[in-house]
Amino acid sequence: MPIAGYIVDFAAPAVRVIVELDGSQHAEPAGLEADRRRDRRLGELGWTVLRFWNVDVMCEPDGVRRRIVEACGATERHPNGENVHD
Repeated sequence: MPIAGYIVDFAAPAVRVIVELDGSQHAEPAGLEADRRRDRRLGELGWTVLRFWNVDVMCEPDGVRRRIVEACGATERHPNGENVHD
């Protein structure tokens, strides 16, 4: 989704949350600095940027999902409709 001249991986405009999935190139100095500038600019515009390593998405999907839900201010629900509390 295009936002402020950037293409973000995923966005929830209603709650102004962006989710970025990062590979190893984001750990290199140039990638880290570019991400800092980008996140700062998007934050100035009122967006919350969540970054996850690709490996975290693959190995810890529940934790990633939980952080996204929390950032969106939503209440997690179990498939049977009950609220989930940690």
